Amino acid sequence: MANVIRGRGTIKRTTNKDGETVERQSSIYLASHQQWYPCLPTDNHFVYKTKNIGVSTMCTCGSASVVVGYGQYKKWSSWIGNEVLVCQSLVQYGRHADGSS
Repeated sequence: MANVIRGRGTIKRTTNKDGETVERQSSIYLASHQQWYPCLPTDNHFVYKTKNIGVSTMCTCGSASVVVGYGQYKKWSSWIGNEVLVCQSLVQYGRHADGSS
């Protein structure tokens, strides 16, 4: 079961399951790709950079996040870049890990 961070409306800051305060950012730098990626803007959850080894970005719903191209994110947003960071659960199942969309 995913560890869910709950919020209502467009949240800008929250506390993750490790007790760390995380903030919404418009883009995140991935050292592994040596590039900045815009984050898909969603209302109730957002992608943030973690301090964990392994997964470097997560969604506040508890799912990992991934870099995808326009073909994958076009149903949630108009074109914002060739590739964006987005919640993996949202891309795969059409909803966040907590069941919201």
